[in-house]
Amino acid sequence: VGVGQQRRGEYEADFILLEHVAGAVAHAGSPGRAGPALRARSWFALGRRGREENRATVIFEKTPSLMEALETTLSSYELERGKPMPSFNHGFVQANLITELNIRLRKTHTITSETNLKLTDQKTVPDLTVFEKRQPNMQRDILWTQEIPLTTIEILSPKQDLDSLLDKAELFLAAGVKSCWVVIPAVGTIAVFTG
Repeated sequence: VGVGQQRRGEYEADFILLEHVAGAVAHAGSPGRAGPALRARSWFALGRRGREENRATVIFEKTPSLMEALETTLSSYELERGKPMPSFNHGFVQANLITELNIRLRKTHTITSETNLKLTDQKTVPDLTVFEKRQPNMQRDILWTQEIPLTTIEILSPKQDLDSLLDKAELFLAAGVKSCWVVIPAVGTIAVFTG
């Protein structure tokens, strides 16, 4: 997976086409930039045999109409959790990402979903987290883990705005997370940020 670089307080990101989470593995092309507009200069999708099949130019901008469509009010339940309740598509993408990551990383990493993280004085619940390999202690559970994951993955829900997920990525990177993915199912895109 291609990764972006953090420079001068702004994020650059590679964008990865999500053709089908359980299908072809997508790979990032040239770096883009996240800020007033999210941009990807190019991407190419790798087929099952790992050869390049498509190349295209992609530009995804945070237009007012897009942001208005993403903005809604949150229920008290959602405010308490710090995130909206997941939609069907959100749950589908999340389940498939867990499956794909476990297939590829099970021997070397531990994948969790909806894990409570306490990062310095902030508490947050990413959709998915990737830790170095460890076995859970079923006799002694942890409600809020202070261990910094290697990767956090956030999936944009219909009731979330993109800025909130970019803010979370910034929080994660500042806390020491190595890689933050922001998955945007509606446009088939993953932005990967690194510190």
